[in-house]
Amino acid sequence: MVTLISIFLSIPLIVSGTISYCSHGTDWTDICSTGSKQSPINIVTSSATKKEKSEGINFNFTSHKVEGEFTDHNFEIEGNFVDGKLKVGSLKKGYGVQFHFHAPSEHQIDGNSYDLEMHVVQKDSAGNYLFVVGILFKKGSSSNDFIEKVIDSETEETKIDLTDILDDDLANFYYYEGSLTTPPCTESVEWFVWEEIQEISEEQLEFFTSKWAGTSSFGCGNGNNRAVQNLNSRTVTYYESSNLLVLGLSVIAFIF
Repeated sequence: MVTLISIFLSIPLIVSGTISYCSHGTDWTDICSTGSKQSPINIVTSSATKKEKSEGINFNFTSHKVEGEFTDHNFEIEGNFVDGKLKVGSLKKGYGVQFHFHAPSEHQIDGNSYDLEMHVVQKDSAGNYLFVVGILFKKGSSSNDFIEKVIDSETEETKIDLTDILDDDLANFYYYEGSLTTPPCTESVEWFVWEEIQEISEEQLEFFTSKWAGTSSFGCGNGNNRAVQNLNSRTVTYYESSNLLVLGLSVIAFIF
């Protein structure tokens, strides 16, 4: 069995101060500018190492009533994911922190950006391990039921179940070792970027872009996406339906 290497570090997830997107993060300092394993990246599908898996990333969430809010750099819903288990060579337990959105997308697929990207963030109970599931969205003719509940959560407590968007089995995804996409850009993040692109309506997209990409006072009108970073010596692995990664999670969300 192939073992993927994880990096264990203590990671601060609360970012203090205002994050400027006027230059898409190219003016951020410290490890954000000097690191060799930064995120996001452009995923070149033809260069990805392909592996099969017999099981996907499996979620077992419970739904909860939550409230979302716009921060100075994203739209965020906080939560506590309990009894999470991530199998990447060996079994590790993970706990959820929150999920949030970037518009336009931070990751690219073969040089293509998308209209929206959702990040589901996880760490262990001591804050020593972190991984993120990235979900891409494009504008289309149909509305997205999950995103509609997210939008509703800004004004009222709303019942949200992450399996409405992720299903129980996350099939066909890209894996690589990267970083937080906001300062401090800590390089200890394992990324799982879902291949399937979700559809949202123009009205739903405007919920996000009216705050970011459509507003010159926020990030100079650039939205809240960091520019793609150099891959350097890293490898992107594409896992398709058929043994390595299994994730079981239950969600209990407490929003403040």
